[in-house]
Amino acid sequence: RSVIWDRRSRVTVIPEFPGSTGGRPYAMTDAGQVIGANNTPDGGHSYIWDRERGLRAIEGFNNEGSGSPSALNDHGDVVGTSSFFNGYYGQHAFFWSDETGTVDLGDLPGGAELSHAYDINNHRQIVGNATGQSGGEAVIWDSAGRIHNLNELLVRDGPDDQYLHMLYGSTITDAGWITAFGFDTRDRRYRTFLLTPARPTKKNSSQFSCGK
Repeated sequence: RSVIWDRRSRVTVIPEFPGSTGGRPYAMTDAGQVIGANNTPDGGHSYIWDRERGLRAIEGFNNEGSGSPSALNDHGDVVGTSSFFNGYYGQHAFFWSDETGTVDLGDLPGGAELSHAYDINNHRQIVGNATGQSGGEAVIWDSAGRIHNLNELLVRDGPDDQYLHMLYGSTITDAGWITAFGFDTRDRRYRTFLLTPARPTKKNSSQFSCGK
């Protein structure tokens, strides 16, 4: 069962969908809004729950296989990964809100139809990973839902910065700071990086500088 412990160690059991054989919560906001998934005989079903509105399904989202919701912001916007079959098996990052329903965030041009969204901030900026013509790339979706390759936004002023490649963004703050996982292409050593907004561009987006 999915449960919440409050600061006094009191347990609240989150309701489940009819026929559920188990549930798992994935994330919670400061206001106590929870996202998770239930297992039922006809497959997995993702949910969002709070004390005021109760249990609600995240409609239009398929969490068969390894798809699942992963994060939500203080406005109740949810991101995650949805599996699909369209003559081939694929997974796409998705965005969900009460106003928009489920929105497919797609993949980079020339990708293998594999993308994942791992975190969202209160400005609806989303980080995760996607595939492009050269393979896996860390990406950011801006507040308008447009996808950008984080490797193309890095400021590479230092000599060592030329060889860094980000594979995925894992968290993003409201100030735009990103934790990312990547490697140095010279020795293939994997590291965690902190990406900080560096300077505005003519396109009114941002570039990022790296800290190991």
